[in-house]
Amino acid sequence: MMIVSTQPAHTATPNLPVLLFQFSETDAEALVNLLLPYGLACLKAPHLDAAQQTLNTQKVSVLMYQYTLPAEQQQKLITLAQMHNIPTIELNESLSTSLTPATLKHQLDTHHIKTHPLPMENFDHDLDLLKITAESILLEGPILLNELTQESSTANSDTQRRLTHTLKSHVRLFNDEETAHFLQTIEDELANGQSLTSNQSQQIGQRIRGFLNWLSLLTQTSPNTL
Repeated sequence: MMIVSTQPAHTATPNLPVLLFQFSETDAEALVNLLLPYGLACLKAPHLDAAQQTLNTQKVSVLMYQYTLPAEQQQKLITLAQMHNIPTIELNESLSTSLTPATLKHQLDTHHIKTHPLPMENFDHDLDLLKITAESILLEGPILLNELTQESSTANSDTQRRLTHTLKSHVRLFNDEETAHFLQTIEDELANGQSLTSNQSQQIGQRIRGFLNWLSLLTQTSPNTL
């Protein structure tokens, strides 16, 4: 598998999605499944205008396209990526038959793309089970968050702790240790008899909504109302 790339000075932050340009449905699905274990979501752009619109409104880590792209269009795409200081990777063979996870990970590392590896052992190394789990969390997460928001006006620290613990378990499943640590700190305070403050409730809401939006994009699953 041969990959050609351009690399401006660029360091992505974790969880930024990858932009796929003019991939067939088969190859796009293959890439989504290859990138998912690394915690990288995918956005799709069927044409240059769509790519431009995406880059104007969304930060991405890298732009990928295939070798079959006409030279003139390829140059326009690379110029567009350089304007936004985003590296590009050209894939030279069919993704469904040739690209391996190791080759793809090497290219991501070469471009300093920060990945967010998922603990696949939590899902028996099964992508379908991962997606089913994500769908369940995307349904339950907003409900738990709403309950916690309502409970923040009460002094029921036991209920607050139970809801916080459940949210912590969800984010830890997908290796969001920063959010898990934040929730653990609050859970410990609640266990000591303290009640949830309004500020803490807002911070939990911001973090969990960010996690759910990332999870939705990662698994190509529509979230429940956030």
